[in-house]
Amino acid sequence: MEIKEEIKIELLNKDSVSVVVTKYIEYEGQKLEVGESTRTGYTNSKKGREELKEQIKEPYLGAILAVWGDKESVVYPEAEDKGTLKQM
Repeated sequence: MEIKEEIKIELLNKDSVSVVVTKYIEYEGQKLEVGESTRTGYTNSKKGREELKEQIKEPYLGAILAVWGDKESVVYPEAEDKGTLKQM
């Protein structure tokens, strides 16, 4: 039996997204989950975009980037600032 993957994009907005990945097999017409689903959150920051591009494939990547646009909306302050997130 082939293990398939179902990907869901949740909570997508201009600053972040949550991606849920569920692995499953099909047995007698039913989807049976293999293991537990994993949820990963990504921010629309430089590092978040890099991680997203490494871990998420098309067409999901394109859909997320269509909402996010060409520029990051979340900028993390320098490590020594220890302030809150700065939104652009």
